[in-house]
Amino acid sequence: MSTSIPNAPDERRIIPLRPAAVSNPPVQQSEAPGANEPEEPPRIGEDAARHYLKFMLPSIPVAAFILTFVLCDVFLGLQSATLAASAHILAPPENPSLPLAAAVVVSTTTGALCMWIYFGYLRLVRRDSGARA
Repeated sequence: MSTSIPNAPDERRIIPLRPAAVSNPPVQQSEAPGANEPEEPPRIGEDAARHYLKFMLPSIPVAAFILTFVLCDVFLGLQSATLAASAHILAPPENPSLPLAAAVVVSTTTGALCMWIYFGYLRLVRRDSGARA
């Protein structure tokens, strides 16, 4: 499987941890339709960072949910098994509502923080591009 570098700006793909290398051939001044108009500053780095954040930030709450649920379930299971072994009884079946509630709270908080990071990044990019103009 080979990955190709996009040839045009509208052929962008999200590839995490790879720089976006888009090269366009230089346009002759006589061929350009609006040759006398001022050019916009290149936004390749900003677009690559925005796509990277849009791709990576949503995975953080999902991982937090899974890890929190599994770890809480394991810790509660170990605790009930230890208590049951010390009392010489059979361990009762576990209720998964407490690990589920903990996982929902942690992933919701993490998701809110990730949204805050992404919208803060967008606000900073808009402010920087407004200052350049």
